[in-house]
Amino acid sequence: MENLLKTNQEQAVASWVNYLNQIRLDGLLTSLASQEGNLREAIASVDQALEKITLEIIATNRGGNKGMHGFIAEIAEVGVGNARERIFGNADVYQWVNDNGPVDMIRGGIDIQQKFVASGGRFSLGAVTEHLAKYPGYVKNGGRYQIPRDHFEAIRKLHSMSTEDAGKLLSRSGEGPSFTDWQRVQKAFSNGSIGIDSIEPSKLEYREVQKRVYEATLQAEKNSLESTDQALRETAYQRSLPKLQEGLKATVVAAVVEGGTTFVLAVTAKRREGTRLQDFSTED
Repeated sequence: MENLLKTNQEQAVASWVNYLNQIRLDGLLTSLASQEGNLREAIASVDQALEKITLEIIATNRGGNKGMHGFIAEIAEVGVGNARERIFGNADVYQWVNDNGPVDMIRGGIDIQQKFVASGGRFSLGAVTEHLAKYPGYVKNGGRYQIPRDHFEAIRKLHSMSTEDAGKLLSRSGEGPSFTDWQRVQKAFSNGSIGIDSIEPSKLEYREVQKRVYEATLQAEKNSLESTDQALRETAYQRSLPKLQEGLKATVVAAVVEGGTTFVLAVTAKRREGTRLQDFSTED
C-alpha cells in the first residue's frame, strides 16, 4: 500500500512538471514559427524596394542625375520603414504616394514630404522652405518634412546653439558645420513659418541613397533585420526557460502531494491497529 501511494505521488509530481515543460515548449515553437514569418515579410519589404528602385527609377532614369536620388530615398524609406515594423509582426506604416504632388508618403495618416538636397549647404532646409512657400498650409494641416538623418542631426545641433557658442565653437572655414551654416539654419526658422518639430529624420543618410550606393544600403538593412530576428529568437528562448516561480509551484505541488500521502499512510496504520476514526486523540 505504502509503495503504491509513493509511486502515485511521484507520478503526479512528474506529470505536473512535464505539463509545465510542455507549455513552455509549445509557446517557444509558436513564437519561433511566428518570427520566421516576420523575418520573411521584413526581407520581402526591402526586396520590393530594391526591385522598384531598379525598374522604376534607375531603368527609366527618373529624375535624371540631379533628382534620381530623391526618388530612391522615398522608396527606400517606405521599404525600410515597413520592414522594421514587419520584423516585430506589425502592419505596414508607410504608403508611397508617387503622384508628384505635395505629399511623397503617408505614415499612419500623416502626410510626409521628403527632401534630400545637399546643394546650397543648407542641409535640405532650402528645399523645405521652397516647398512651404508653394504650399503654405502644408504644416498647418498636419504635414511633416523628412530630411536625411545626418542633415537633421546637424540642423538640430545648430538650431539649439546660442550666438555666443556659435562664435566660439564653429569654424569659419574647414571641415564640419561652419558659422555660416549656423546663420543659414537660424534664418530658416526665424520667421516662424516652420518649427523644428515639423521636421524629422529619415532612417537613412544622404549618401546612402545615391545611385551607386542604394543596393549596399538595402543589403545592410537586410543584415540588420536578420540580427534583430536573432535577438528576438533569443528573447523568446530565454522566456521559455523555467522560472523560479514555476519551480516554486512544482515544489508546492510536490509538498501537498507528499503531505497527503503521509496522512493517508498514517490513518491506514492507525486503522490497522484497531483505532476507529472517531476515537483519534488530539495527538493522533
